[in-house]
Amino acid sequence: MSNQPTEYRRLAAIMFTDMVGYSALSQRNEALALELLEEHRQLLRAVFPKHQGHEIKSTGDGFLVEFASALAAVQCAVEIQKMMRDRNVSRSAERRVLIRIGIHLGDVVRRENDVFGDGVNIAARIEPLAEPGGICVSRAVYEQIENKVEHALVQLSRPALKNIQATVEVYRLLLDEVRTTRPVANQSLRRLVIVIAIVALIILAVPVFFTFQRHPASEQQAKSSSQTNTPAGVSATVRDQSSLKTEIRILHSFGPTNVEGVNTWGPVTLASDGFLYGCTFNLGPGGGGSLYRVGTNGSDYAVIHSFVPATDGSDPIGGVIEARDGFLYGTTFKGGSNGAGSIFRVAKNGEEFRVLHHFAATNDCRNPLAELLEAKDGLIYGTARSGGGYGLGGVFKIARDGTGYSILTGFNKGQSDDPRQPAGGLVQLPDGNFYGTTKLGGSKNNGTIYRLNAAGNVTVLKSLGLVGGGIMQPEGSLLWASDGLLYGTCSLGGTAGYGAAFRLSPDGSGFLILRHFGMTVGEAREPRAALIEAKDGSLLGTSRIGGASDLGTIFKLGKDGRGYQTLHSFNGSYTDGALSRSPLTAGGAGVFFSSTMTGGSRGFGVVYQFLITDIR
Repeated sequence: MSNQPTEYRRLAAIMFTDMVGYSALSQRNEALALELLEEHRQLLRAVFPKHQGHEIKSTGDGFLVEFASALAAVQCAVEIQKMMRDRNVSRSAERRVLIRIGIHLGDVVRRENDVFGDGVNIAARIEPLAEPGGICVSRAVYEQIENKVEHALVQLSRPALKNIQATVEVYRLLLDEVRTTRPVANQSLRRLVIVIAIVALIILAVPVFFTFQRHPASEQQAKSSSQTNTPAGVSATVRDQSSLKTEIRILHSFGPTNVEGVNTWGPVTLASDGFLYGCTFNLGPGGGGSLYRVGTNGSDYAVIHSFVPATDGSDPIGGVIEARDGFLYGTTFKGGSNGAGSIFRVAKNGEEFRVLHHFAATNDCRNPLAELLEAKDGLIYGTARSGGGYGLGGVFKIARDGTGYSILTGFNKGQSDDPRQPAGGLVQLPDGNFYGTTKLGGSKNNGTIYRLNAAGNVTVLKSLGLVGGGIMQPEGSLLWASDGLLYGTCSLGGTAGYGAAFRLSPDGSGFLILRHFGMTVGEAREPRAALIEAKDGSLLGTSRIGGASDLGTIFKLGKDGRGYQTLHSFNGSYTDGALSRSPLTAGGAGVFFSSTMTGGSRGFGVVYQFLITDIR
């Protein structure tokens, strides 16, 4: 009888997992690292069999797992990440466990109790592309699950995989985004579109080449910009040509959850009484988040309203604005009498809380994400991610007393390239028109930038799928800057797959990508909030991930795309925040305020003050 091991080939879905930050934690606290590693192993091993996953081996702080189908592997990955999210909510920042997961479907060689081959190698290279707490899959997996999972998937910009010669298309699964159904073109049409696109690119390349020859310096902004990562901590200093000095001060760390809500997303509002107001969207005494007030020096913190989901609505993600009548106005993402969210008003002392509108389950806007806007006509305007009469979002308006509610426009009226699912709010220009973005819709479903007039007519200014570079999914509101141009960010896509900053004129002309994020180590990645303009004319923003600890940044960028700097890298420690989805709010010369989703002394997020010298 032969002693050679039995080998056979098979098609299998291969999953690689990795525990983020294990090596760094081992150096700081080996005992805690080992404790969390063992807990992580037990949790994941309980999930694998539920989806017929076969653990091939443990890879130190990760696993190699084989599945019979791509769908089973993805369903297992989703359950793991949701389980870890639930676990992390009640843990301090130091004890949170984040996992990256990569999945590929391919040919593997099974030898005794191990697997080998390109199918395994590609899965191993895909896993590092996932964000902490995220999932990435190959094109082969995407084709198997596209219409079988409820989650949206977005393509990364064809990243190069280490030691893999073939080009592998990689997709990121968005746990918080519902998949939208789009008609699939036949193969002949696809080929025709590709041919036309190639010809168009060749035609466009000629003038671009000569423009580059005339203006080479403008095309070298990434090389000419100077970037120095800010050391993590409460106080940090950044020095470049202008010797900027920065400092971050924590004004409040959220928690415990029985006293106040936790995790923040929307803007922090500096009101006329000199206090900061904002919302947390999880837990709290009422169970649906809370509305807080805090002084600009961290004093006089108070919860002025706790949201009860059934009556008030829950998850006030968009924060609040102060209207001209002195009241605070905001929305809840869900809850309320119909489970679709609400519009509310409250006095700054927490009294006179009133729900102005409960979004209906049908034939109404639903699930607003962004901050509201008080327009020149005195009405309150807002965007909603879903509903709107066509199911994929809309714009609504309402009087401050709650009367006159109506849908100004519903998105996705039947055309394949219509705007869909706005995540950001509105900005109104002197022409009276409103300007905003949608996360999806437009060519390739990459998102759009649109103009909306008072009659509800929508004009698409830019379909991002038609923009070279593959930028996609703008989530923050637009900035109308002092030069008369509109500025914004995309959270994904671009050369490195981690988003971009852009500008354009209000008439849609002059569109320009200012920067592709994630091109260098330690810089911002996935900006998901609006930019603001500093008094020196530069742009300031926040990013959800990126930076020295990959837990988010505060960054600076010139309006021409030059001069990028990472001003602060969040580290999620006791004295710092992590995972920012909130924009900066200006509070005076070189003084800014904002918040983070996690980090701080209890791991539930912080409100902070950010100081920059030499920006006036």
